[in-house]
Amino acid sequence: MNKKYILTFGFVISLFCLNAQIWTQKANLPGWGRSEAVCFVIGTKAYVGTGTGQNDFWEWDQLTDTWSQKADFAGAYRHSAAAFAIGSKGYIGTGLGDYGTLYSDFWEYDPSTNSWNQKSDFGAGTRAYATGFSIGNKGYIALGIDFGSDLPILWEWDQATDVWIQKSNYPGDARTEVSSFVIGTKAYLGTGSTINGASKEFWEWDQSTNTWTQKSDFAGGERSGTVGFSIGSKGYIGTGYGTSGLCKDFWEWNQANNVWSQVTSLPGTARQLAIGFSMGTKGYIGTGNTIGDDQVDFWEFDPDLQTNLSEKTNEFPLIVYPNPSKGLLQLSYLKNEGTINIVDSKGNCVFKCDLLQQSFNNKIDIDLSTMAKGIYFVEYISDNKTKTVEKLILN
Repeated sequence: MNKKYILTFGFVISLFCLNAQIWTQKANLPGWGRSEAVCFVIGTKAYVGTGTGQNDFWEWDQLTDTWSQKADFAGAYRHSAAAFAIGSKGYIGTGLGDYGTLYSDFWEYDPSTNSWNQKSDFGAGTRAYATGFSIGNKGYIALGIDFGSDLPILWEWDQATDVWIQKSNYPGDARTEVSSFVIGTKAYLGTGSTINGASKEFWEWDQSTNTWTQKSDFAGGERSGTVGFSIGSKGYIGTGYGTSGLCKDFWEWNQANNVWSQVTSLPGTARQLAIGFSMGTKGYIGTGNTIGDDQVDFWEFDPDLQTNLSEKTNEFPLIVYPNPSKGLLQLSYLKNEGTINIVDSKGNCVFKCDLLQQSFNNKIDIDLSTMAKGIYFVEYISDNKTKTVEKLILN
């Protein structure tokens, strides 16, 4: 073993020990699984409710990782509504109910009294599968569908006056199931489902000028039902339903240079129509649909521990997650070339695959749960015979 190999091995171990903590599973949302729910954040509390088959409403405390049930949403049962928070109040409106009923009603939730108060109906009328966000003391509902006039709309709600005002229409094709997030006084909307199929378009709306600017397409490709949130000057979009089916990959967008970079995938099940939000320096994703099976799991993302996959050099082409592992793990790699071997501490090979024979999404799910606990080594051998090794712990 030469000196360069020793340094590479040490660096890879330290790098991937950090990556093992990028995603942390938190307490599951109580009750049945759900998708197409809504969420908003007030301080260190997140509020999640409605969704497929349910009208209940829950508070999650970031400091204690506990859920508390609150007063049920006061409007009629629905899913695919829009939501946002302004100051100490949260807001939910529009959505799709039983027998295809579309709604335009709009409600305010006050956590100090655990009560709901109806406000002025959404200005554009009935709508579902729209996206909601807030900037300052104004709230916004954009895009969506009303089964009659599917326009690429954007409407603003003034908390002080309870009045809706139409803003400049979204310039792209009308769409539903869009992700949105806010950085400063600018909102960002991307992906979604259009009459022509899923989209990868990504747009910026400037509140100060009421103008739209197209940005770099979402690098994960065409898809709908994604989640999005922002942390600092970075935005994140992931999961959803794309050309290859359900997804769990995640991507970071840098406002400073308009560049997308892939980050570590969600460790949980691939899904669509989940909830996503940020709180402080952390991002969160939970619930969602896995084609016939709604989820209750809830995950925390820490970007401070993240190394972007697209920024790795060929010397470090492999990610093993989680590590340590109970045996169910995922290998992510940059290129479909070379061979991966997993060997035990005695040098016996327990897993081997040729990357050229793997799917195009550059990931392999491996089950080593029947293997003995202990130390293993994941070897990546490139086509030019360069070797990279990572230590894997099964516990």
